[in-house]
Amino acid sequence: MSEKIIALIVVLIRTGGRSMIPMILWHFKKIRNYALLSLVLAALLVLPVMGALQCTGDGDCFTSHASDIPGAGTTAGFAPGNFGSRSIVMAQPADEPEYWMALDTPGTSTLGVLTLTGTTNLPAGTNLSAGAGLTIFHPTPRNYNWSHEVAAGNGIVCSADGNNIFTATVDTSLLYPGEYYLEVRTRDLPNETYAWDYRNLIPVIPSAPGKTNYINWSALSIPHLAVNESIKPEVSFYGRIVEEKREYPGDMTYGSFRYCAWDGICRVFDRNGTQYSAAYHGYTITQVPNNSWIGARIENVSVISLNGAPILTTIHEYRFRWEE
Repeated sequence: MSEKIIALIVVLIRTGGRSMIPMILWHFKKIRNYALLSLVLAALLVLPVMGALQCTGDGDCFTSHASDIPGAGTTAGFAPGNFGSRSIVMAQPADEPEYWMALDTPGTSTLGVLTLTGTTNLPAGTNLSAGAGLTIFHPTPRNYNWSHEVAAGNGIVCSADGNNIFTATVDTSLLYPGEYYLEVRTRDLPNETYAWDYRNLIPVIPSAPGKTNYINWSALSIPHLAVNESIKPEVSFYGRIVEEKREYPGDMTYGSFRYCAWDGICRVFDRNGTQYSAAYHGYTITQVPNNSWIGARIENVSVISLNGAPILTTIHEYRFRWEE
């Protein structure tokens, strides 16, 4: 193992590592160094929770020590599956062919029944398993409910027009919107063969309000929030609260208001009520300044404060399907 790899893992262990995870995922996905990524992920699995960044139920995080959090004692968790090439060729015994699978190029899909297809030289009738896992890595309670971040399904290989194809379905209706790692693999062969890729899963935008959380608007001291329909929502799972200059799409400036509305879109407004970004409502890890605190004096409204002044107010009007 090179000195750079050892140094990176040491830094991860000493710092708690999890605040660096989005950067690590982005970096290794760009250079496709999956062997190194696997080593880093293995190190993350054994990291103790050192308290630097703690998360609320909807993903907002604040700085505190783990021992100060009710129910402290968390474990690292991540989507299951192996990281490798999109088209996998597995070595078979000499008297058998080398089997391979190639997943069709994914695109953005809506939450619901997700169908995964591709080509293969596996025999027709081969049973397959499939899965989808959120690419966010975050601390979790010991008895964490993964049903909103991981889903599984089944598939089979069929013969069509002289070629073998595979199809698999996964029910993603309970998942958070976001970026997901997708995998289809064999279940019955002695040597596993599989294919994988990434895909953004977004909610179906309702045409009319459904059930929403109660918001006591009269108790809120906020400016008029001017919605800008020209700002289209993005799939965003990592944000920062910054004092002034925004550098990345997920950055939110001090004094911002995040309104997660009935249509499943979280729109972000500056302290004057002018919208500057939007994202699909999902699990979001928010990096906040040191010594920040989160409170919820008003039902379904959370406020992150620094030195007694609010730096981000989030209004949780939207209800996920499983909350209705």
